[in-house]
Amino acid sequence: MESIKVKLDNRELVVSKLPLKRYADLLKKINKLPTHISKLDEMDEGAIIEAIPMLLSGALPDIISLVVVATDLTQEDAENLGASEAVDVLEAIIKVNRFADIFKKVKKGMAQTKPETKLENPTGEEAQKPI
Repeated sequence: MESIKVKLDNRELVVSKLPLKRYADLLKKINKLPTHISKLDEMDEGAIIEAIPMLLSGALPDIISLVVVATDLTQEDAENLGASEAVDVLEAIIKVNRFADIFKKVKKGMAQTKPETKLENPTGEEAQKPI
């Protein structure tokens, strides 16, 4: 299984690719983050990593719970991370789980399966679709 080692002050943390069940739990935690990260699916990996300091300042409890789900850190360990350690851990989580790639694939798949919509004119009657 793919993993990244992160050097913390008091130990080395191995951040591994999450199994599907834990990945689903992680996505639930991400959905609880404030709206200022709603554009994550449009960002590449570098942009997501650059946004980490902003995320830490605006959504600390949610970020901590995300770190707990994605690593073997306890709630207390995650709360006691230094700022640079937290950024390193989040960066490893993002990279090893390939968030940017997954968001792009899901978005592309959803666009391909989207049903056609009928256009209506202001009176509510169906109009012909534009060419």
